Amino acid sequence: MGDLYFRLNVPSVNGVPNLKVDLARDMLMRTTESSRQKHDAIVNDLANEIERKYPGHVEAIHQVIKDYSGNVVAEFDIVTKNAVIEVKSGSGQGLSGQVTKEQQHTDKPVIGYGPDLKPSVVKQAEKDGHLVTTERDILLEVIKPDPPSNEREDS
Repeated sequence: MGDLYFRLNVPSVNGVPNLKVDLARDMLMRTTESSRQKHDAIVNDLANEIERKYPGHVEAIHQVIKDYSGNVVAEFDIVTKNAVIEVKSGSGQGLSGQVTKEQQHTDKPVIGYGPDLKPSVVKQAEKDGHLVTTERDILLEVIKPDPPSNEREDS
């Protein structure tokens, strides 16, 4: 069997290949892809659970919001009849800012949710006046749809 040769297309610094940059970029791309997959899995699982528990309550997932020029200004992870849910996988860094940004594009309350949010992230979001939870059962109770008007008790 002959020798196997392959060519690496890597950035160079002063004519010297810089493998560290290429490897770091590859690792970052894989990490970002893995994080996005984990995020999407949480969003899809949660949306399915909401739909099972409250049929017809989910209006959209991954809804892209654009301005008048067609520029993307926000992406709502899950839209229900009464709330927008911003899902975070991992520690939740940047959650409060993202909820603030998304709230500017909807009349519904935006709720931050992530099963692994760091306590400091939750505390900051609450301090900023946002609804946020790490508990799925609490989230499901908060977004519970109002009963139809014919099922409400007269007060």
